[in-house]
Amino acid sequence: MQLVLIGSAASCVCAWRDYALLRDNVQHFIERGLPSERFAALHGIEAAVDAGACVVDAARLRGETLRAWYALWHIRIAEAAMSTRTRAILTGSISQASTGDTHAARSLGWRLPVVAADTTRVSEAAQRFVSSVLEVTEHAVDGDTLEVRRSGHAPRFARRSHIDSDAVPMREAVGWRR
Repeated sequence: MQLVLIGSAASCVCAWRDYALLRDNVQHFIERGLPSERFAALHGIEAAVDAGACVVDAARLRGETLRAWYALWHIRIAEAAMSTRTRAILTGSISQASTGDTHAARSLGWRLPVVAADTTRVSEAAQRFVSSVLEVTEHAVDGDTLEVRRSGHAPRFARRSHIDSDAVPMREAVGWRR
């Protein structure tokens, strides 16, 4: 599954797995296990995973992503966390975890959503998502929005909505023309 980030001046495609790694570790290490208003735009992207598309505050997402990148710099992949939501998506569970609890992934024998050496920093492993956000929000100011679309199949547990057609075709998502 991929995420398509569409801003007023640019658009990018990035892997959902890179986003999930960053989001889960923000929740685990910075927010102490529970999503908070401090990272509302970052957590808001989950709506695109479930429903197919969402809109988040572009400038806020840029700030949250930069804060997360710096705050997680000292966390290595060997210590990385994963949420029960991410685990449900990766394992194809038909039911969503009732909570978005986060856990030290390796201690439970869970495979992380990205492949990286144990000594790699979480910030480095999530760099493609971070770079995509920074590229698309480079000139974002207060009030600017960023559309996020899911490209690929919805998680098995995801609720269907009028937005969701089970996949947003890549060419349509980024506005490509033949």
